[in-house]
Amino acid sequence: MVFGPGGKDVSKLAWENDIVGIWYGGWSVLEFDEALRHKTIAQQIAHLSQSPAQSKLFEIGPREFNTCLRFSKIEPTDWVYVYFDDALHFARVQGDLETSDSEVFNLKNSSFPDAPPELFKYRRITEKKSFRLGQLPPSFLILRSAGRNNVYEHSDSYWHLVKLLAECRTEAEVCERFRSLSLVDWLSWASDKTWEAICEAYLILERDFVPVGLKVGGTLADLDIVGYSKDGTRILAQCKKHPAPLHIEPSFASLCATFSNPKELYYFAFGGVVQGPPDIRVIDGTFMQSWMEKSANGKLYKNLLGLA
Repeated sequence: MVFGPGGKDVSKLAWENDIVGIWYGGWSVLEFDEALRHKTIAQQIAHLSQSPAQSKLFEIGPREFNTCLRFSKIEPTDWVYVYFDDALHFARVQGDLETSDSEVFNLKNSSFPDAPPELFKYRRITEKKSFRLGQLPPSFLILRSAGRNNVYEHSDSYWHLVKLLAECRTEAEVCERFRSLSLVDWLSWASDKTWEAICEAYLILERDFVPVGLKVGGTLADLDIVGYSKDGTRILAQCKKHPAPLHIEPSFASLCATFSNPKELYYFAFGGVVQGPPDIRVIDGTFMQSWMEKSANGKLYKNLLGLA
């Protein structure tokens, strides 16, 4: 619940008042209900954009409208969560959408200084509980910034972590449940970035890998990990969290061929590869599971993750 990039964060204040909410303009809940009486989404958006206060602000787009609609339809059986004071705070939503009449929550948009403030639309919350990040396994750190400034519905690894928190009451219970997870489940849940972190941990522990300080994965499609072993061997790797076997891209092999020796090439493909070149070391999910279960370094890593 942050009012635009770098804007006022009302998450804690709203939580302490037993509410969660959104802005997305100067329209009220009454005007939102009136808009929903139209037959098509385009007509609903147009009605909301043409409301008296909203017409002085900005035109609402389909993405913003769908977010508002999603927020209004959160079920009492669902869980919502926010982050503040170094903790994740969970609660269930109850009641209909309401419009705030408080200047604390109704805020002026600096891009429209002469327009009315954007109105805070909120839902009431109940069954609140909190989890301190520092008392949870490291995997839960990814939830700190997930969904900030918006209304998100999680999937994949995020969904499994949130579900675990929703089912627990204390940090100790979360840790106990997390320790009981099978490696098969945890590795299957891992997101692309988590898989990349696992692969880098493997290289650090098994090859004394030292990153060169470049985060190339987001800008260079063919390389995710670049660095050296302590003996000076260059290490280049690509990471793919795809469940099925893949063909190694010719672009990865050709790019790696331009680097001088000594070098080691790794292709971390969770689902394996199809006929990989002999000079590229393939590590899949089955290998990584065995490494974490049987090798000394793998068991150490598993323990550091809170899975042992």
